[in-house]
Amino acid sequence: MIKSISNKIIEWLTKNLVLLFMVGVLFACIQFFNAREHQAISDAAKQAEMIKIKLSMITEQ
Repeated sequence: MIKSISNKIIEWLTKNLVLLFMVGVLFACIQFFNAREHQAISDAAKQAEMIKIKLSMITEQ
């Protein structure tokens, strides 16, 4: 009786630990891609600013 209860508890914990691990991996992936997207947007903004500066230099001449 006690053995079957402890086995059920161990199975429940195992399933939930695997699920928690999978959620953690998913969260880490989302954070990683969010950081990459933020970096790409930042780089694009820098490039746009450089183009604006170059265009203003051309139009001043």
